[in-house]
Amino acid sequence: MKKILALLAIVALVLALGGCGSSKLGTVDTERVMQGSAKVKQIQESMMTKQNDARKKMDELTQQKDKMKDDEFQAKQKAIYDDFKIVQTEADKAFQNTMKAGMDKVIKDRGLDAVVYKDAVAGGGVDVTDDVIKALDDGMPKADPAKAAAPAASGSAAPSASGK
Repeated sequence: MKKILALLAIVALVLALGGCGSSKLGTVDTERVMQGSAKVKQIQESMMTKQNDARKKMDELTQQKDKMKDDEFQAKQKAIYDDFKIVQTEADKAFQNTMKAGMDKVIKDRGLDAVVYKDAVAGGGVDVTDDVIKALDDGMPKADPAKAAAPAASGSAAPSASGK
């Protein structure tokens, strides 16, 4: 994620310093996308499910710890952790690819030169966050408002797939 932000910041800087006074730069607020996109929430929910599965496996392993040698326990513990890290990496890639696809669509549709993350720009640019959310969620089944209200009412915040 940091590499993408750095690359996009460099692109924005080159455009600004290159005399491209007519360049059109869009900005996107990733936090708003993470809160407002059904597609991103789907990635987060999948990650939470897999995280809970890993937690259950770890709890089960801990309960069996007395029945195995330390090195066997540590090997199984490491395997669970390694599997979870793979899942986490896949979720991060899914988020990044999803964001890129949404931003690419907005760039094309709005005729922009680039879309950068809002945090990477000191000022300026056109906020296209709502357009990116719409681009991500086009084709997604419409959420049931009753179901959408339930997680918000629970007060628990799902961790982001991007690690933010």
